[in-house]
Amino acid sequence: MLWNFNYREPVTKNRINMGLGTYPELSLANARKKVVEARELLAQGIDPKVQCNAQDEAKRAETEHTFENVATAWFELKKDSVTPAYTEDIWRSLTLHVFPDLKTTPLSKITAPMVIELLRPIEAKGSLDTVK
Repeated sequence: MLWNFNYREPVTKNRINMGLGTYPELSLANARKKVVEARELLAQGIDPKVQCNAQDEAKRAETEHTFENVATAWFELKKDSVTPAYTEDIWRSLTLHVFPDLKTTPLSKITAPMVIELLRPIEAKGSLDTVK
């Protein structure tokens, strides 16, 4: 059984059917709470389905745009424009010094102080090229 919320889109007034979840994973009480939240959004002129999709996209972006995923994509673009030795050096530096602390961190959560704290021990060893 699927819980649905039927409403009219605030601007176009078209009928929309928004799925809330399935029974028994979503109880009647929780389905009613979701309907109340959706009605509150409609009262503000916000389409609840669009709002829900935007929140889902933001959550997905946070999990997909981790430092490791973005670094891997960057590395794939960069590796053809530099020498193989330099390519290995870049990846080794990331693997040894950066990934242990920032691998699963979303890019939106990385701050300058975090990066500075991460690079301080490398700088203290005198590996300024690695820091760069």
